[in-house]
Amino acid sequence: MRKPRSSESPSRPGRSGRWGFYVLTLSLFGGAILIEILLMILLDRNFWYAKKEININQANPIASIPPIRPEIASPEIGRRKADPTSISDGEMEIHVRVMYGDDLFQAITRMDNPLIRLEIRNYKGESVFTWEAPNAEEKRNRLNTWENSLFTRGFEFPATSTRAPDLVLFFVNSPKVLDETRGLATQYRLYCAVITFVNFLVVFLIYRGGLRPLGQIAGALSHPPEETPPIITSPRHEAERAYNVLARNTRLVRTHSSMTDHWENLDEGKLLSSVEDREIFWKPVLETIRTGMSYRSVYWIPAVCLESEEWETVGVRDDRDIRLFDREVFLAYCRRGKSPSLMWFDPERDELVEEGASVETRPWFISKIFQKEKLSGFLVATPKGSRDSCRLELPYFETLAQYLSQILTRSLERSEQLDRERFEVSIDLSASMGHDLTNILATGKLELETLKTAFKRGIVQVPDEKRPMVEAAVEGLRNTTVLLQEVVNVYRAFSFTREPRFEVMELSETIGEVMELYRHSTSRPVTYENVSGEQKVEAFADPRLVKLVLFNLLANATQAITARQRESKEPPGKVEVDCLYRNGRAIFRVMDNGTGFRDTEGHRLEGVALDHIFHFDFSTKGKQGGLGLAWVKSIIEEIHPGNLTPANREGELGAIMEVHLPIPTEEDRQQAEKNRPFA
Repeated sequence: MRKPRSSESPSRPGRSGRWGFYVLTLSLFGGAILIEILLMILLDRNFWYAKKEININQANPIASIPPIRPEIASPEIGRRKADPTSISDGEMEIHVRVMYGDDLFQAITRMDNPLIRLEIRNYKGESVFTWEAPNAEEKRNRLNTWENSLFTRGFEFPATSTRAPDLVLFFVNSPKVLDETRGLATQYRLYCAVITFVNFLVVFLIYRGGLRPLGQIAGALSHPPEETPPIITSPRHEAERAYNVLARNTRLVRTHSSMTDHWENLDEGKLLSSVEDREIFWKPVLETIRTGMSYRSVYWIPAVCLESEEWETVGVRDDRDIRLFDREVFLAYCRRGKSPSLMWFDPERDELVEEGASVETRPWFISKIFQKEKLSGFLVATPKGSRDSCRLELPYFETLAQYLSQILTRSLERSEQLDRERFEVSIDLSASMGHDLTNILATGKLELETLKTAFKRGIVQVPDEKRPMVEAAVEGLRNTTVLLQEVVNVYRAFSFTREPRFEVMELSETIGEVMELYRHSTSRPVTYENVSGEQKVEAFADPRLVKLVLFNLLANATQAITARQRESKEPPGKVEVDCLYRNGRAIFRVMDNGTGFRDTEGHRLEGVALDHIFHFDFSTKGKQGGLGLAWVKSIIEEIHPGNLTPANREGELGAIMEVHLPIPTEEDRQQAEKNRPFA
């Protein structure tokens, strides 16, 4: 099984790509060497001609040659020119000495004379006789030094006399121009150095600026499509940096797409609860983030952990030596109010720091995740790579955190949309059933009134001793019918949410009316008490909807007390309601001594976890819940507007639900007065 390539390791081409890269590199350097050789050859030839020119113009070696006597013709020399094998070299030397003079040969042998050799050539320019001085090699070594030579010390050049065109004389560097040729050699060596430097600088720039980045990028692009695009470590070229940006963007897009696909595959009916589930949503999403962005580990810390003593995280990791910093360290970070950032955890100081305090510091990406502008939790990741690469990765982590916040927000919005659709169905159902039940109850009241009139007129005869009992029963039925009508009127308030009617209402009076109604509509052993006192608290709200809200809250409190009493009858069930002003809002509170707000496993809910009670279908009972508090929240927050504040009471028993409503302004009072019907 092939080991997956680390995304932070230097990218390498495949076998064929690697050899192709090597061949291309060797070709580049081989071409550079070949160009260097050609340039040096051209430079050496140029140096040779420049040195020859100095010797001819300044030393004039021909002038140092004794007078030549070509007028003394030698037929043997002519015969040698026509047929090189006609006479021997020894005989040829004798005839040359006779024809050109012995002084010429003596001049060749002098050490101060740069002449080292002579040739006799035919009309074709072919050499038919060559004579070299016995000390020619010594003169070469003495006059052609490394100081006045470029690459070799074999400098010599031919010259001819106008009086003897068939005679070619060869000279080395003249002792008269040693200083000049030394300066020329220094100048050309500088040319060599500049040409060599420029040549290899160009090659280096081509390699580093083109060949190497292309090889790195080609190696990175050769990864299988299903693998995470690797990052080129220590990029030295803009093209490599541009590739890294592309690779990080590709990682981000793939990760976002995978997260979205996973979210869209969730059960729409239980979308919000699925998003909050660690096994169904968070584990797969964190694994997608870890593999997609090539992090060592990724953690999700719910915001509720910050408000409770239970430090609970959901995480995935591939490095078991990496541990998550403890709760106190993280709380210290949260108190600093940092936005998405790159921090360093120092194990020696056991704290998060802006910069590493030791060589063992580890980087951590930390970002707050919001769900519809409300803190949902923290996304924490441990990246790979150097500090600089981690800083480059930080903007992508911030974008990823924004994507995650958007997914959570969309989950909440979709769940709220489903709730609204269910609410619409409930409104229609309640309006229809309320209308039908009102008709039935009206018919019942009419029949009871008819029966009561019949008793009074004697149409129906009842023995005198039983008349009080029958009349009491009829009156009781009539009162029950009136009570049922009041209850129906309360639930018909669902239909009023489409066209609310705001009034200046006195909360204490409304509380008293609803509590009296609810007291008669339940048989539970619970005491209901209005503890508002004599303070008059006014709110600007729809009285019908406020009654519905209060009726639901009393029902929930009664159910919580009943659930608690299944285990213990003590203390007796009690629900208290009061109203007050606070922070410019009118508030009424429903307090009970039931089980309190708990999850399905019986654990008390605290902090942001209390928001779960407003979700559709939330219930602590072993069956599906109803609209309940979700509908209450919609009435208070969306229609009025106000807000709800749930809390568990201190100790083990009871809960408090505060309902905050707007107080009437002078403009509200005037508008309510105009809308009041005439008496």
